[in-house]
Amino acid sequence: MTMKLHLTEAQLLHEWQLRAFPEPVNSGCDITRDDGVDLEALLRARMLDWYHALLHDAPVDMLAPVALELPMTVGGDGVGHVTLPDSVVRVTSVSVGGRCAEFVVDAGSRKARLQRSPYTRATATKPVAVLIGRCIAVFVVGHDCREVSLQAVVDDGVTFSLDAAALSTVKSFY
Repeated sequence: MTMKLHLTEAQLLHEWQLRAFPEPVNSGCDITRDDGVDLEALLRARMLDWYHALLHDAPVDMLAPVALELPMTVGGDGVGHVTLPDSVVRVTSVSVGGRCAEFVVDAGSRKARLQRSPYTRATATKPVAVLIGRCIAVFVVGHDCREVSLQAVVDDGVTFSLDAAALSTVKSFY
């Protein structure tokens, strides 16, 4: 069973520091620097770099994707278009009209190129969604379908969401 965490920046920094800098045994002293280096800012920057790399590169099971319902505009050719919000870092799955779509992240791939022609396009039973920049093109859309369901990794800059197992990837600096 996985445990999804939704932490504030201060809570994540505390968890990150526990793993990056394990406290020595019998430590009863405080460390103070007077050379102008802001240790808190330095640690915060390292933690944020780690977190953003995690969101972009980690396996999905180490993250906490959220469900999103986004509006879709359908063109005259029957192709749906969805614009991703700025907070979406990665899309993990796409569903259209209750059907799970095959999600293609490489717009230049053979599967994506096949969607350009109505003769080689996906079928109604197996829709295909292609990521093109910050938009998703959805092929074979029902006429009554105006929303797309996504599972996505989101970074809102306020809540830091991840699976507890991801904390094991923090490297110790000792």
